[in-house]
Amino acid sequence: MLISCDDGVGKGSGTSVPGFNLFEAMKSCGDIFTNYGGHELAAGFTISPDKVGALIGPGGKNIRRITEVSGAQIDIDDDNPGKVLIFANSATSMNRAVSEVELIAAEIEVGKTYRGIVRSIKEFGAFVECLPGKEGLVHISELADFRVKKTEDVCKLGDEMIVKCIGIDDKGKVRLSRKAALEDMKQA
Repeated sequence: MLISCDDGVGKGSGTSVPGFNLFEAMKSCGDIFTNYGGHELAAGFTISPDKVGALIGPGGKNIRRITEVSGAQIDIDDDNPGKVLIFANSATSMNRAVSEVELIAAEIEVGKTYRGIVRSIKEFGAFVECLPGKEGLVHISELADFRVKKTEDVCKLGDEMIVKCIGIDDKGKVRLSRKAALEDMKQA
């Protein structure tokens, strides 16, 4: 969510960011941002407090990377666990920063389709990273709509693969299916 604050009183034009509702985000944040520290745009939203560590990363690596690639400033409110504030000078910068934070805070959901990267190949299937740091197993029987003899016949390390989450067990292990994702694409 974005608020353009070039008029200095917080009445600027709202610009939609996929996945964010301006009014809901402002309610969760509780603040209306005006021209803050020379930044034209400001966004505030709440992520799960247990995701703050992943957002910051080891030694601040993740948050530094996001600020470098986006050009935005990201602040985490110490008094309100999970409250993230983003300040930027352009919509492009804001959108990039919000997208990066959203990716880190996101969880793999059953029924959703993802574009992932093959991170590991085993004789029983392939492990695919769907979201940064979050991966699941595509069992060899879920790689294609035909019998696959070897995982390497369908994919190799580093390949991009479209997969659908078909389940998450009690231990948090994610089950993915390339076969289901391809079937959904055919029907669409």
